[in-house]
Amino acid sequence: MLKNSISICFVLISCLSWGQENSKEYIDLIEKGRTLDQKEDYINAAITFSKAVNLPGNIVPLIDWHRAAYTQALAKNPDSAFYYLDIITKINDLTFKDVLDVITDEDFTPIHSDNRWQIIKDKLFSNGYKTFLLSQNKAGGKITTPRLTDLAFARALGNNDDTAFTHLNDAACLFLKKKMVDKAYQLFKLSLETFPENYTINRNMGDYYFAIGEKGLGYIYYSRAEIIKYKQPSNISTHLNIDSAIKTVYVELSQKTGYKVLPPEYLVSIIANTMLKKGMRDKAFGLLKMNVDNYPNSFTANREVGDFYSKRGDQGKANEYYAKSLKLEYSLPDNFFTSSFRARDYIKTYYQKIANLSGAKVLPPESVINSFGNIFLVNNYFDNAEALFKMNIENYPNSWNAFSSMSDFYEATGNTEKAKEFRNQSFANKSITRTETIPPAAPVADTTYNIRVATPVCRVNCPTILIDEAHNNYMKGSGLYKPFANLMANDGFKIIQGRASFTKELLAQTNVIVIATTGEIKHSETQILTDWIKHGGSLLAITDHENFEIDELLESLGVQALKLNATIDSLHMLPVPDGSSLTPYYIYFSDKDNLFGNHPIIRGRNDSEKIKVIKTFAGRSIIGPPGSSVLLLLNKSAVDFMAIDPAQRINSRVAVKTKEGLRSFGIAFTFGKGRVVVISEAATLTAQLFRSQWKIGMNTPGSDNKQFALNIMRWLTGYLK
Repeated sequence: MLKNSISICFVLISCLSWGQENSKEYIDLIEKGRTLDQKEDYINAAITFSKAVNLPGNIVPLIDWHRAAYTQALAKNPDSAFYYLDIITKINDLTFKDVLDVITDEDFTPIHSDNRWQIIKDKLFSNGYKTFLLSQNKAGGKITTPRLTDLAFARALGNNDDTAFTHLNDAACLFLKKKMVDKAYQLFKLSLETFPENYTINRNMGDYYFAIGEKGLGYIYYSRAEIIKYKQPSNISTHLNIDSAIKTVYVELSQKTGYKVLPPEYLVSIIANTMLKKGMRDKAFGLLKMNVDNYPNSFTANREVGDFYSKRGDQGKANEYYAKSLKLEYSLPDNFFTSSFRARDYIKTYYQKIANLSGAKVLPPESVINSFGNIFLVNNYFDNAEALFKMNIENYPNSWNAFSSMSDFYEATGNTEKAKEFRNQSFANKSITRTETIPPAAPVADTTYNIRVATPVCRVNCPTILIDEAHNNYMKGSGLYKPFANLMANDGFKIIQGRASFTKELLAQTNVIVIATTGEIKHSETQILTDWIKHGGSLLAITDHENFEIDELLESLGVQALKLNATIDSLHMLPVPDGSSLTPYYIYFSDKDNLFGNHPIIRGRNDSEKIKVIKTFAGRSIIGPPGSSVLLLLNKSAVDFMAIDPAQRINSRVAVKTKEGLRSFGIAFTFGKGRVVVISEAATLTAQLFRSQWKIGMNTPGSDNKQFALNIMRWLTGYLK
């Protein structure tokens, strides 16, 4: 079947606009075809998909041509299958990923023995190669003549062949050596997209950033290269002095940057844990200690040393590091784990503070309190241990673990009768079978949130807002952005879902485009959008942490979109939605802290519409063009982070120094005759539920996010002056 990983590349095959009636018929047919496909009724699925893609006046995405082709193949209609495959070979901007999606799809197996299959493959690779050459030209010049024939080189590129890597890398390094940094960057970027796990390319991208003075980013890519190297267990042997090898690399980096840089904690940790699995305990311990020496205030580094001592049977040393780790993780006072400290009172006061911030009752997490209690218990501070274990039983009376810990306490203090009583209750709680609904792992739209507007801003001849859904957007008006879409509809605006690529004809039908957490937008579409804005269109562009696909559009508007995994602020942080602790990943902006700009969107039309508090999350810093207005100003305490291992973006994050400028989470400006607002965190302008009850977005208690969303759209449409 067609895999979810297939990229959705939209292709204009007709100059006719997407008609509302045809659009509905087209969508219904595609959905019907997908249902038949899932039922393995390939004959009727093929008929249905074919009817859909042949409807007049529609814009057919590549994915639907693909569906029509493979269902015909499975229905044993090879002529029809090759007919649709031939259409795919002629699509403009066909990438090598698109090519591989077709030739690796097992559903085409029935036609592999047909001579026409090789012809189709050659056409696909040739078209993909044209797209590759166009990307080179866009970078500022054509690469040297390929070392293979054009078709062979195209196949090599499409199959990630080493020859293709060498060709790209040599050309990029040559450009960098000649100080043609823009051309070098485009090829390094293309190389990384094709070979993201290649050690040499990551080092070369680091060289590029050092060459342009971005030393922090250079450090990131050198560190990524080291992770790639040591992720392979075969690269870690008993004969290799790894700690010395790592130190050598970072001495070199210190010389490049001009200041001392340390090996990332995450890198050293993964190497040490690989060594432990190989039985190289002494060398592993040396690295774990290196982390504690380099990062003495890291709770993870201290916890890992504690784990090491625990496995060695030295529980005294283990508890010493565990206690330090807990104090660092939860910002506990230095004297917390002492017999005289009133731990229960301290914890109750702390969580009352969190409850006041979140506006709801908050219980200390059972696992956290249990960890505290165990540290007190092993140190024979029985009063504190007992008080904390009792707290857990009071807060979580149905927990088997809370009663088990209380039983451990009574065993340690010699009260065997009480120990047995609590152990039996633990078993009783554990044996209770309950049917529990597992909360969804991903956020969902909060359809219960009140998006009513008392006095809509528009009642007749209202502007049209198009919410983009054509570019693999994570936030869609029919999905996570449904509360936003419904709120704007209640304010009087006409809302349409954008399911086609951006064209002049499409943009002529709307007043405001909303693009949220988008996938790739083609260069030609970016040009069409910027021209449309110059002539009076309005854009709300919403990016997010790690959402870099929108950057070309933002940069074309003069916005500096910093390629960051996250930006957090330890001075303006909110509780985690479950209330367990304060975290800099949840940020608030307040007028009391002077974190708002002076703009109509912030002021509103009257005091009731004035923005006083915005609650948001870990987006990424943006810097507006000259003359732009800051809406949400990032405090100097905000820190920008990048991950050195994209697969472990939180655990492997490191702080980086970014470009100088007025960093923000929201900006507004005019562009020609048009207006633009950019928000750098997507959840801010919608209402979501996570794990069934956590409120994320404009449904967050005590926030003005709903009014903020209304003010933004009213300014973009001209109702707010």
